[in-house]
Amino acid sequence: MAAAAGQPCDFQTAPCPQGEFCERNDPGCDLGENCAGTCHPLPTYQFCGGLAHVQCKDYGQKCYDDPRDECSLDHGDADCGGICLDHHHHPTHLRLQSAQIKPPPPKRTVLITGCSDGSLGSALALAFHASTSGWRVFASARNPAKLTACTTAGIETLCLDTTSPASIASAVSHISALVGDSGLDALLNNAGAGYSMPLIDLDINKAKALYDVNVWSLIGVTRAFLPLLRKSSHPYGPLVANNTSQSSQIPGTVPFTAAYTSSKAAATSLTEAMRLELGVLGIKVVNLMTGTVDSGFRGNLERLEIPGDSPYVKVKEEVEKAMAMEGMDDGAMDAGVWAAEVVRELGREKPSHWVWKGTFSGLVRLANHLPVGLLDGKMKEVSGLDAVEKRVRELGGPRGLLADDRK
Repeated sequence: MAAAAGQPCDFQTAPCPQGEFCERNDPGCDLGENCAGTCHPLPTYQFCGGLAHVQCKDYGQKCYDDPRDECSLDHGDADCGGICLDHHHHPTHLRLQSAQIKPPPPKRTVLITGCSDGSLGSALALAFHASTSGWRVFASARNPAKLTACTTAGIETLCLDTTSPASIASAVSHISALVGDSGLDALLNNAGAGYSMPLIDLDINKAKALYDVNVWSLIGVTRAFLPLLRKSSHPYGPLVANNTSQSSQIPGTVPFTAAYTSSKAAATSLTEAMRLELGVLGIKVVNLMTGTVDSGFRGNLERLEIPGDSPYVKVKEEVEKAMAMEGMDDGAMDAGVWAAEVVRELGREKPSHWVWKGTFSGLVRLANHLPVGLLDGKMKEVSGLDAVEKRVRELGGPRGLLADDRK
């Protein structure tokens, strides 16, 4: 039975009626205990914060996070909406019983692909696991032996090869048994691979294998987990996030990585189709436009040599150095910082369609609105193409690259 307004109440057996809150009589009483208190009318809160940085009118009040969302003023989210409260009426001191202020939603479940140690997937899994928003994380990788960082942190792990229908089916059965009728709340397609080679020298079979990982697996994995996603009972609804790349955009195209960047462009196009089509089923879809992040991705790339009949053979050293993208990690964002920012965005009830995080992501985003080629100089500098061009000039220009019998 609810306590009457102005009457004694407690946090477990005698709650206040709608529109009232139970304020503790003893501020030292732990919120997890059955604290005794008194019912008071729930005040009408003034909005504050947000992009306009609205200030509280009452100088005795402060702008606190609004408990109705997961935006955090303390974490520097500029667009947070807050509510003005006296210090002793801060929401953490109240028994939140009114529809005007809702308790935090239940813990969400998320499956992440490509979580091998040192990868962006591993950083994401650790950030989700540590998030105060509350996530139950399932981290996967093709080789479970490479999930040490996740298992050490207490994260549930599983084997998942995103290019194997049998492995995908096994993962679906495994996750289904873990989540039961609650379904899966979020799927983060992060698994990916790279391949560097001048476009004219590409091994088409290797490029096709790259597309299997970076493009077609997005469809295969999402389709397989769709029934579990549709069963999601979380108030925010189910979510799919695809980690594509800023290199999927024309200004982000990196020389000598055409197979990779074109696969990411295809993944971005597929993600947009997913967003529109799965939206009809009530599933939100987010594209992670990831910039340069300090991870093991480039270090794990196979160091390839250009073929002996390549038109670039006379500048082989410079081209292969550019293929390794050695200069691309300069100023790269820390993987933990990047992951925490991504998790904060994906934790929102209404996340952005495209999430731009990582070094150079803002520059590429801006360049989308500029004439094509305007920032070529910057791309040549960071990719090493400027060193290739310099060596070509030293050899007498493009004709200097011709074989001796064709001069």
